[in-house]
Amino acid sequence: MPRSLDIDQLKAFIAVAETGSFSRAAEEVHRTQAAVSVQMKRLEEAVGAQLIDRQPRQSRLTPAGDTLLAFAYRIRDLNRDAFDALRGPDLSGVIRIGAPLYLPPSFPEILRSLSEAHPNIEVSLHVQESARMVASLEGGELDLAIVTHASSGGVGEVVRREPMHWVVGPGAAPHKDVTIPLAVYHASSALRTQAIETLERLQRPYRIAYSSASTAALCVAVEQGLAVSLLPECAISADMRRLTPEDGFPEPAPIDLSMIAARGADGPLLRSVQQVLRACLCNLVVEPETHDNETA
Repeated sequence: MPRSLDIDQLKAFIAVAETGSFSRAAEEVHRTQAAVSVQMKRLEEAVGAQLIDRQPRQSRLTPAGDTLLAFAYRIRDLNRDAFDALRGPDLSGVIRIGAPLYLPPSFPEILRSLSEAHPNIEVSLHVQESARMVASLEGGELDLAIVTHASSGGVGEVVRREPMHWVVGPGAAPHKDVTIPLAVYHASSALRTQAIETLERLQRPYRIAYSSASTAALCVAVEQGLAVSLLPECAISADMRRLTPEDGFPEPAPIDLSMIAARGADGPLLRSVQQVLRACLCNLVVEPETHDNETA
């Protein structure tokens, strides 16, 4: 079995994963559908596993395919970064970045890093709900976006795992009300869905007391003791108290954040910005694989 992966096969594999279609993937990589099929067959032979569940309407990744996809993004980007580093591109221009509603508290560091790395670029920052950002990417209104992974349909490179917490204001106990007052994002938000589904699963009566597209507005409602909210750790202030299972609120599942580029978007500027965002946002720890039959 070969101990290396073909970069062109990986690029075609990423296109199949992102489009769910061999024909659309072929358009992305400028090859025929038959050529992409051959590439995928050879890639599966190289890794010794089925990567794609081929269906008439949409092809989906197998668990082995999901594992390879994360590495495929990294290998593709490292390959591009190596060429960019050797060519020494003069990066300038406008980059349109989408960020989820709850992420702006983390953005000062990101903007500072972008400015230090590329003082001649203009960053156009768009703060939107994840579902809207996915539509904006498809419509060519954004070059790059950080979105809630669930809202992307599982597409994109997961770059961050954000803990979630139920929170109330200091000295307040709205979580003890018979009907819990909630402060949540607007209806299209995956975080709102997660909060409501959790309370319904716990059979806890609730009402939507406050809804907003603004994280700051939700934080005010919580800090004033007016409502309970489910917020990402990056949005929680020191004035909030985190609820625990002892308060009747189980620990929420974390959310994954994905970085997605617009289809067909490429170039040294985009790739370099991706590298900066990845470095600023990534908090994922990859556990090393262990093999009993291998020795140091």
